Amino acid sequence: MRAVSTVASGLRHSAVAVAEALIVAAIIAGLLLALSPVYQPADFLAGTESAQAAKGGRAASRAAAGLTSSCNPCTAGSVVQFTGSGFDPSEAKAILNLAGAWTATAVYGDGSVAFDWPYFQMPGAYTVTAYQHQGQRLVAVASVTVTVQ
Repeated sequence: MRAVSTVASGLRHSAVAVAEALIVAAIIAGLLLALSPVYQPADFLAGTESAQAAKGGRAASRAAAGLTSSCNPCTAGSVVQFTGSGFDPSEAKAILNLAGAWTATAVYGDGSVAFDWPYFQMPGAYTVTAYQHQGQRLVAVASVTVTVQ
């Protein structure tokens, strides 16, 4: 009877260990999925990234990107419109840091961007920076500082 109890205990322990391993694997897979928009591992694995960029070098050089705002200075509480050009159109989006808030905007086929930001509520100087991938790195490609009064 004791041998059966010992075997049953061992089987329960093994089942719990397997279940814990599956939970850990699910957590890791979830984290990788959540980070995939930022690191874009699918581009590298699918071979759509250039060979030069995959080696850590820069792909073909392009004109410097730029951002401009619809007002400067701007009125606190107003919607500020931003436009830009010179972005890499092979990437569908640019990652934006607007005074500490992170978001993304579409990059059009001609390398331009356009977005509105209604969240400048307090007076001050706010820096808006746009990032795009160069190889596996996220690099600042354009920036503008807006004064809000």
